[in-house]
Amino acid sequence: RKKEAPEGSLESLADFEGLAEEESPKWKQKTDHLWTSKSTKTESTWYTQVAKSKLTGTPEIPAPQTSTTSKNFPKISTRKPSTHDQTLKGEWLFPKSIENTAADFGTEIHALFEQIEWLPKDVDPQKIPIETNHTYAESYVRECLSHPEPRSLLTAPGTPTLVWQEKRFFHLLKDKNGNPESFYSGVIDRVVLHLDLFGEVIAADIIDFKTDRLEEHELEEALDRHKEQLQLYRKILAEILVIPQKEVTAKLLMCHCKRVIEV
Repeated sequence: RKKEAPEGSLESLADFEGLAEEESPKWKQKTDHLWTSKSTKTESTWYTQVAKSKLTGTPEIPAPQTSTTSKNFPKISTRKPSTHDQTLKGEWLFPKSIENTAADFGTEIHALFEQIEWLPKDVDPQKIPIETNHTYAESYVRECLSHPEPRSLLTAPGTPTLVWQEKRFFHLLKDKNGNPESFYSGVIDRVVLHLDLFGEVIAADIIDFKTDRLEEHELEEALDRHKEQLQLYRKILAEILVIPQKEVTAKLLMCHCKRVIEV
């Protein structure tokens, strides 16, 4: 007897014709199970189960977890050994008719020295080519350079050298154990690098210009005041240049009394 086709859906007809005998793919079985599950975690209408307060309220932020194995990094301080701002009394340096401030004067002095790489030999200091609109600062520098010690300091030594003017530095110093200690930034007025025949740096001279109004008997006090700063410069420059610290000298050019002091 011929089997009669069932009345109903296409699925029933497919079964009758033998077209639906194979099972559905496994991925479809898994997804069908997922979305037909009555679990609140897996059913397709899971979002309707979330309370309104959680949808409209402030989301909860989990507290950060503290790792017991995290490394404690050392705190590094930032320091500036010095700046060009010097405390000077205006009446020490200027006639009342001059309106420039002491701070402007100190800045201008450094700018004039920056124009001098080396002094020309056998040239009158009054004829040295320097450019400025600050006539008092110009006469002050020319007067300073007319004296033996400042002039000798800025005369080329006759050996290979390289001059840095107003050299800005940023350097991280470490302690005896090699751990970061302090980060320093600053400006060195003048650095003379002494070179060997291959152009490698073998020594260096630090020169710091000071415009403090000091007399001869006050120089020792000035040396004590600036010694720590210049010793720090020596240490930093030696590390930057990768040369022994003993090969780095530091000198103060005391412009007012025209003296050079080695630290």
